[in-house]
Amino acid sequence: MKVDIQLAQDCQHDDDDDSRLQHSSGTSTTTALPPCIYIYLHSKLKRASINGNQDTPLDPLGPGQSLSAALSLESTSSDNMTEPSVNESTTFKTFYCDGQVITSPNADLPNIVDANAMSRIFSDPPFPGECRELRFSSNAYPWLGFVPSTPRWQGRLLGKLAYNKHTIGTLMQWRRHTHFLNDEIYDEWHQLEIALVHVANELITFSSVALPLQWAMFPLPSQYNYREGHMGHDKFVKSIMLARDAFVPLTSLCSFAIAMTRDFRSKNPPWAQRLIDHGCHSSFVEELQDSQIADFSEDRLGVFIKADWDFQPYTDRFVSAGVPVWLLWSDKTSFTHHRTKIYYPSDEAVATARQNPHAAKPERPSVLSRTVPSASTDGPQSFPPLPKLSRQLVGETFEDYFLRQARICEEKLVAETADNKARRLNRERAQERHQLPGKGGPVVFIWEEVNGWLVRTKLDRKQVDDVWEDFTDAQRKFNSFNNKWDLAVQFAPEEEPERDWDDEYDSYLHPMEISPVRAPSELPATDDTPPVLEPVSTLSASDTLLPAASSLMPDPLPPANYPAVLVIRNRYGFVWRDLPYEPNTILKQPRSAPDWESTRRVLGDTASMWCATSLQDPVSDFVDCFVTDKYLPISFWDGCAGNDWYILGFGNASKNTVRLMSHDGKKLYLIETNPSAANFCQDPAYDILVEDPLTALECLRRKQLATRRDIIKHFITTGKAFITRSLANQLPYSQARSVKRNRPPGYRRPTWKPDMFDYQRYENHRNDFLLTPHARAAVKSGGILWRLSVQSIDPNYVAAGPSSEVLATSRSKYFEGDKAQYWDDELTDDEIDIICGVYKIDTGMYRNLQHDHYRN
Repeated sequence: MKVDIQLAQDCQHDDDDDSRLQHSSGTSTTTALPPCIYIYLHSKLKRASINGNQDTPLDPLGPGQSLSAALSLESTSSDNMTEPSVNESTTFKTFYCDGQVITSPNADLPNIVDANAMSRIFSDPPFPGECRELRFSSNAYPWLGFVPSTPRWQGRLLGKLAYNKHTIGTLMQWRRHTHFLNDEIYDEWHQLEIALVHVANELITFSSVALPLQWAMFPLPSQYNYREGHMGHDKFVKSIMLARDAFVPLTSLCSFAIAMTRDFRSKNPPWAQRLIDHGCHSSFVEELQDSQIADFSEDRLGVFIKADWDFQPYTDRFVSAGVPVWLLWSDKTSFTHHRTKIYYPSDEAVATARQNPHAAKPERPSVLSRTVPSASTDGPQSFPPLPKLSRQLVGETFEDYFLRQARICEEKLVAETADNKARRLNRERAQERHQLPGKGGPVVFIWEEVNGWLVRTKLDRKQVDDVWEDFTDAQRKFNSFNNKWDLAVQFAPEEEPERDWDDEYDSYLHPMEISPVRAPSELPATDDTPPVLEPVSTLSASDTLLPAASSLMPDPLPPANYPAVLVIRNRYGFVWRDLPYEPNTILKQPRSAPDWESTRRVLGDTASMWCATSLQDPVSDFVDCFVTDKYLPISFWDGCAGNDWYILGFGNASKNTVRLMSHDGKKLYLIETNPSAANFCQDPAYDILVEDPLTALECLRRKQLATRRDIIKHFITTGKAFITRSLANQLPYSQARSVKRNRPPGYRRPTWKPDMFDYQRYENHRNDFLLTPHARAAVKSGGILWRLSVQSIDPNYVAAGPSSEVLATSRSKYFEGDKAQYWDDELTDDEIDIICGVYKIDTGMYRNLQHDHYRN
């Protein structure tokens, strides 16, 4: 669709105007409408055709109204907030750098402020990596500030992109003398691209944001022809990796589109319901909400705003989304829109900033050197001072350090407990794909040459992000005992360290330059043009965007069943001996017990052999007394003080003891094991408490439950609830400072009918949560929570006690008469909903009540 640019010339640009259009001057030229403006006009035309006279030619702009004015009116209506007063107090910071006054409402200045780099002209078309560079504001790419500082290919939605230059080779297939990308991987990437294009398209339309005429997009992944066959291996790898990198600007555009909608950070955001109503499956929308795309707690690049930026009316959206914003001031009138002029600094703030100027181009620390210097021909000089936390010894060489570490690991392996082994193997599995360590992940060290010596230096998280891809998998070494990475070219000197593709402009494969050598393909011919951002009205019910399918969980294991003879004795304390039974004498009331088969069903055992038939009537009467709360004969139960086998009496053979405790108004039973028991010194340091008195007594009756570990494993097997309380100085793991909470299940419309994709999404969401350390609390909860989680959590983790997240996710516990502070993992209501699959139904009543309140 074309439009004459002269239509926009009748509206002159004014700094106070909400219009975001740039206007051209001079001769008439023709340009293509941005896709989202096309959709905006398409929807207007469609509504007009429904409501108006279909026989009359339609003018989408109205009589005498220009395209510029139409979009300005739309922008004004969407920006329905009154202009704040000049005296309104606004908190922001003021900086002075390279002769420029800069203010920011939400960020400090970056360490490097390079005006030349930020003003660099984009390539035509731009390369994927160019979006990851901090830039001045651009009317063509206003969404660049939403690019994450560290793209993370994690989660169900983006995890399918988690490949690098070396691992992608495993996905390539050699067919008919040509390299092809694995068909399944291609389908996943292609479907993801189509889905994200639809998301960006629909949400920008939904937000009613008027886009500048310069609006442009980076090339889409499909423009890099990663499906076509290539005879050259290296060229094909570059093509695939460029396609993967092209998802960064696309996902950032989706983040931008989300942030432009109202209430985008609420628990039930309108944009999510909009996607569901316009062709997206609810499970896909939940995966989108869980991904980095909709996570506005992530660090993002940000934007340096100049006065000519047409997106000033939406500055508050950037701030609300956590995107760093810096405004460059040359004088008081640099910004005149009310969204930006509130950040004009006072004279005092400018004077203070001038006294403490920010360095324009600070030197990069040597630790981030991209090359390993060669050794001096004169041999090593004196050993340099070691950095803090290096763990390298003075005078220790690169080889000697790892020999020493190997000996330490061997010693640890000999004395390794079952709990420590389980944790170590779990760390190995988590790091086997060499993914970039995230927050709270392993510590990373780099080996660099200083004075001819290789020195081990600890990297901070930002430095890890910068250098991780500079090393191949063989040049990274993981110590699972200490949970640490070492990066050194010396591990594999013959391999070339990875470099960022975007630094290799000379050998870059450009979308317009890719000319693969084609061979007869097994795949059908495809059009090389990228998917067009089409109106969402073209999506039919069969085109609903679905989440990535995953295999359902195997059939659950049956619960542990014990013979009724053991249950009746160990669990309930039945102690009647095989003696002649006179029910009228024992019960002191007429016998009314059910038949024997009904009794066995109550005990949960209808299959085991029951040898002593003479015990059937006593057992039936005992169970009936328990169930119906009748008088319980003393000779039946070891819980009666008059019974010869009284469980709490001095004659009890049990080495364990039970002590009554009180916590939060509840009675709990502390189970204390015998300190003289074998392997007592290897027991965990926590205390075991239960709320159920029958469970507490069972620990006294079962002679094989001699240690805490035995008791916990029995509880895990049978699904009984328990607590493993521990003092802060007895916690078995180093504690995380903060933990990212899992998002609870989303909202559904009253007409929602769950399908197989919803069930897959529930399973995936539940299993992802159960991988978190503190999810072991689900097994400790017993009942349905235990049943849904016990197959996904290693019992050794539960037996180890409180997790590494207990201080960040739980509240301290105090017990009556004890001033000590105890800890144990616990679940929030939202986390219980994740495990059980509880969804909230959005009836709209709350919003209606709010609207009525505002009207009144």
